[in-house]
Amino acid sequence: MFQVEQWRTGASLLWCGVVVLRVTFSFLTLAILDPLHPIDYVYNCLQLMVSPYNWLNVICTAFIVTAIGLVNHYYYTVKPVVLHRRVHLLRYVLHPGRLLHIAIHTLASCVMVLLYCHMVGGRYASFVTPCTADKEELCINEQQLFLLVHGALVGAAYSAEFFLSEHTYLAFSRLQECKFFMIKNKVMGKIWDALLTVLRWLRYFYPAYYIFFGKLFRDLITRNMNIYQNEEDAVDTLAGMLDVGLFWNVVISSVFAYVLLSLPCYFYKTFQRERYQFPIEVRFDEPPTYCLHQILTCSTYPLLQYLGFLDLYLLSRHSPQRRREIFSLSQLGGHPRNWNAIKQECLLSLNSFTDSVVSFNNKALMNGCGARISSTVPEIKKPTLQPVLSPAVAESGTFSNSTISAGTFYSVLSHRTISQGSTTSRSPDPATPAAVSSAAPAIPAVVVSQQSATSGVCCSLSTCFMCVLQLYKKLFSSKPISFLLAELPEAASRSLFIDAQIHIWTIEALSYLVSASYTEDIYGVVQQSLAEILTTLLNLYEAVEKHFKVAVSPIYRTPRALGPQSDLTLRHALRASLRTAIYRIVTTFGKHLR
Repeated sequence: MFQVEQWRTGASLLWCGVVVLRVTFSFLTLAILDPLHPIDYVYNCLQLMVSPYNWLNVICTAFIVTAIGLVNHYYYTVKPVVLHRRVHLLRYVLHPGRLLHIAIHTLASCVMVLLYCHMVGGRYASFVTPCTADKEELCINEQQLFLLVHGALVGAAYSAEFFLSEHTYLAFSRLQECKFFMIKNKVMGKIWDALLTVLRWLRYFYPAYYIFFGKLFRDLITRNMNIYQNEEDAVDTLAGMLDVGLFWNVVISSVFAYVLLSLPCYFYKTFQRERYQFPIEVRFDEPPTYCLHQILTCSTYPLLQYLGFLDLYLLSRHSPQRRREIFSLSQLGGHPRNWNAIKQECLLSLNSFTDSVVSFNNKALMNGCGARISSTVPEIKKPTLQPVLSPAVAESGTFSNSTISAGTFYSVLSHRTISQGSTTSRSPDPATPAAVSSAAPAIPAVVVSQQSATSGVCCSLSTCFMCVLQLYKKLFSSKPISFLLAELPEAASRSLFIDAQIHIWTIEALSYLVSASYTEDIYGVVQQSLAEILTTLLNLYEAVEKHFKVAVSPIYRTPRALGPQSDLTLRHALRASLRTAIYRIVTTFGKHLR
């Protein structure tokens, strides 16, 4: 059962390699387009298709695309990505695995453009050309260099877009289509999107190559490879920038590389999102297979768990025969084991999600009340006292909680100091603290020196610690750092609904099964759980409605999205599914629920 993903991955890569052959020859015929000489154009196309050298290059291109599909396989996920802080976006992009992905795609795109140049031939066939007919010196072919540099940048840009646009997310559609028609209907749309994307990138690449990239790469290659530069074929000139043939080939080669890089992702998603029918009951086969309720609890393989909930949703809606298997009784004892197992897993998932939403709502309400109270009550500042008291009074804390004004405090303090100064010449009264202190035994000088040294070391350590703490607070309270570390609006709410797709299928499946049981459940196994199911759905609906009022307010909405945003529609889809499911059950059992 766990080989389902592996077989589908292999099938997607195989078909992707087959499609590469047709796509490559289609782009080659566009690259050598010559409408003014149709007979020569047809002859050149036939020569391209029968050339063994071109077939070898096409097979190499297919192997590169297959390798790209294997690399992408480790980055796909069924759960959307939620970034809590802006610094997480930097960590998300600069992750070593993603940087390796960018490097691999850059190299692969550059190699595919190089193979494209070899198949097209002409002035793009070789990386070096003779400088003159008489001499043997070799000069760099800057026109091919121009295509290779842009091809490498296309690969790097596609890899960055692969993560930022969340192409790694497997979004399941409610409508199941045949793979052939799905691919056939969307391939042309993919090519058109690739063309628009490449044209958008070219308007930045041309000025950058004219100003910076042309001289940089040309000088770097000529210096290290001991080849020369041909000024007549320079591209970073006005004549080179206005070359129509070069522009046509850079567009075709870039779209060619972009389409081939995106094909593995598209085929993988098409094959993996296809429905897989799991058996309702346990079968003792070799190798052993897992039934539906066992797949629903398979959290080790999230893709299989999602396929299990998708199968449950589709059978509850479109398969009366499989619904009868769920409503059937066991032959030994007459127990509804299938229904009880599926119902238990569904209700357990929904109750756990309800508890999470309720906990989030309570926390949000408490934080909101605390914020409102702190904003309405003014802060009372205590007067700051200068260290003018004697150590005995300062340690006693007599004035630590005093509420008198600062002027009264300093007047009393000055009066106390004057009175103490006027009585220093008199003999101490035995009842006064001075007399008691004078009557105490004298402390040895060694002990006093040790205590003073210890207190000095402690004071220096505490002072250093306080300085470091102040620097730490000042650093993290600065505007750039606080901007990066501040939590994004609705990040916690979005992470709460990260598994909403499973809950949507669970809600829909329960509602369709309950509605179908009104006419198909001849043993009444579903009606015994009707109250429990309705209570679970109503509790979840109440918690979700309260969450939308507490967390999703216009104050916390950002005008511009940051990072992947594929999960934003799941919350609203869950809310709509809850309403529809409750309405469906109430409409079916309306007169029996009074």
